[in-house]
Formats: sequence, C-alpha cells, structure tokens
Amino acid sequence: MKQLKVVHLVAGDLSGGAARGAYWLHKGLLAQGVDSVLITSGVTTLGEPEIISIATANKTLYEQNKQAERQILAAYPDKKEGLFSTGYYGFDFGTIPAFQNADIIHLHWVNDNFLDIAQLQHINKPILWTLRDMWPMTGGCHYAINCERYQTDCGSCPLLGSEQQTDLASAVQQRKSALLPKNIQYVGISEWVSEQAKLSSLLKDRNISTIANCIDTDEFFPLDKAMACKALGIQSSKKILLVGASRIKDPYKGFDLLNKTLQQLDKTKYFLVVFGASNENDIRKFGFEYKRLGYVYDTISMRLVYSAADVFLCTSILEAFGKTVAEAMACGTPVVCFDYSGPAEIVEHCISGYKAKAFDVPDMVNGIHHICFASNYREISLAATEKVVNQYDKKVAAKSYIDLYVTLKNGNMEVLSS
Repeated sequence: MKQLKVVHLVAGDLSGGAARGAYWLHKGLLAQGVDSVLITSGVTTLGEPEIISIATANKTLYEQNKQAERQILAAYPDKKEGLFSTGYYGFDFGTIPAFQNADIIHLHWVNDNFLDIAQLQHINKPILWTLRDMWPMTGGCHYAINCERYQTDCGSCPLLGSEQQTDLASAVQQRKSALLPKNIQYVGISEWVSEQAKLSSLLKDRNISTIANCIDTDEFFPLDKAMACKALGIQSSKKILLVGASRIKDPYKGFDLLNKTLQQLDKTKYFLVVFGASNENDIRKFGFEYKRLGYVYDTISMRLVYSAADVFLCTSILEAFGKTVAEAMACGTPVVCFDYSGPAEIVEHCISGYKAKAFDVPDMVNGIHHICFASNYREISLAATEKVVNQYDKKVAAKSYIDLYVTLKNGNMEVLSS
C-alpha cells in the first residue's frame, strides 16, 4: 500500500498541554510507517525534521493576529477568567509542500490565532478533527462550565460577562455553523467529550467517533519511589500527595474543591508536592509541609515527580481526557479523581485508583486515605500502570487512527459516527 501522508495542525508549544498528546500520536504514527508531519505555532520543534514551526517564520503576522483578537475581547470588560477563542485569525497553510501533498489533514487544538476556520472550506482533502476540549462545539469557550447554551444558541455568554444575546459568542457560533464543512470527521479523546459534541447544536448531526487520547509509555513509566524522592530533595516519612496542572487555577481545574479537600486532610500524615503555575502564598495557606516545583518542562523530571508520589489528586470539574491522570498512572501512581468527565474513564474505582462521587469533597478525602493506606497498594499501583500501557499508549492510538485515515481516504464516511 502506498505510504499514507498525514499533516497535523497543532497550536501551542510541544512541551505540554493538548499539543503533547498530538505530538505523541505523531510519533506513534511515524513508528508504524505513516508519513506524518506536524505543523505547529510553537517554537519548540524538538529538532525533528517532521515538525514545522509556522509561527517562527511569521512572527509579525502572529503578533498582529493576537493583538486583533485581544481588541475584540476588550469590548467585554466583565469577562471572567478563562480562555475564549474566536477562530477569526490564522496562518495560510496552503503554501507548505507537506500540506499540499497530504492525504489527510488532521486538526488538533488549533486556537491561539493559529487557524481561521474559514480556511477549512478551501481544503479539498479529508479532514479529521480531534476534540481536545469543547471549543469546536461552542461559541468560543473551551469548557462550558455550568452552561448549556452550546446545545442550543450561544449568547448572553457567562464567560464574557455578557447580557446580550447577540454577543461575540453568538457570532462565533453562527460563523462556525456557516463555515465548518459538513464532511469533517470528529474524534473525541474520551466518550465524555464525544457525548458533549453529540449534544451540541453545531456538531450533533456530524460524524463523531472516539479514540482515547494517548501518552508515551516509553517516557512515562515507574521509577523507584525512594530514589525519585531523593532526586527531588523530598525527605519525609509522610505519604506524598501530588497536585498540579499547567495552570492549576484555571476555572475547570477545581481549585476551590482542591482547597476544601486539603483543608479536611490530616496534615500530620501527608506531604504536599505541587507542580505547574501556582502561587507560593496559595500553597503555603494549605498548611502542609510542602515542596513547590513550579512548571516542569521535561519528561524526565515529570517522571520523577509522578514516581515520587503515593497518590495524584485530580479535582478537575471538567476534563476532555485527563493527560496528567494517565501520566501519573503510567508511572505507577494511583489517582483520586471525581467520577465525572474524562478522568472517570481512565481510573478504575478501587482497582487503579479511586473515583469520588462527583464534586463530593468528603468522598475525595476518603479516597485519598483509602489509596494511600491500602494494604494492597502495590497491586493498585501495578494495575494503574497496566491500564495505561494497554489502553492509552501512543501505539494503541496510532493503530486506531490509521484505520480511520484509510477509511477517510477511501471516501467511506457513513460508518464513522459511533
């Protein structure tokens, strides 16, 4: 069979976030013989010829586009904290040879003024769009927290602090409705995000399937806990409780629930480790003996961090998947999360972790104690690693996507919605 050529469009630096999941898939595809090229707006290309940083050669346009979107959002002075993207601005990918020669165009997280959705109408190739958050189905927000307007008509947007039905969210939703090609194949990275897409007014009649997000278990695997603690300078006989995210106070990360959970824990039994963008005063107020690591950029360091912990605590109220959950489990660290959205699909209750009742803080506290002091902790740790290796490794995802690419290339779209 002729070598399959796939081009991925991925906004953001490849060192973390949604871009990392796309990068690992790209690596899995290369390993299985696919001619995979990744076009990104990030400056980190990892020294790989199959990665093209379009923003590097178009810095002026990139800054102009960012400024233009900031000016639009400035019309909403009461906007709440949280990401809102318009999809109005982007780069011209059509001049890139790899894009011209591709069999499949694969979209991932394409915000931050990376892709103007109007360009999609001019692509005469099969398009696949992996849903890495809710933005493709909303009027601009990335997670519709306590809002169901995306299921009918966006407007009077809570995130924008708007009381006008015909606001920017309404305009973005209507523009998507007019411009998104009907034949895009959408793929949720969890059953939860696929179900949200099927409920949305924008995507409910589109082709939607599910392929779980992936991580690289060649990079995330268990290390000796004592060695990992020593390498990180952690000296404590207490149970190591790990929390963290790229931006720990993003609204959907459940910082208030984290705070309430930590307040109810016995501080004589737990040592707190925090990674990601966090404020020193916020961590100090938790009242634990702690170590604040800040943003951890490289996989080797993150492997140490996960391996040092006895449990990883995820208090997110919404996650399309839960990349840190899968990474922690791959390193043999059980996870305590809420029984809701993406993380609930990864963790097996009392087998590879603990799923507390949705947003129930006392049950979350119970789950932490249950896992940390379980007589069969070693079995739980092994089950966590096994679950990720078997279901979420890049090789597993790559195989599923290759099957989907071939179906799309052959023009059979009718069987792809599930």
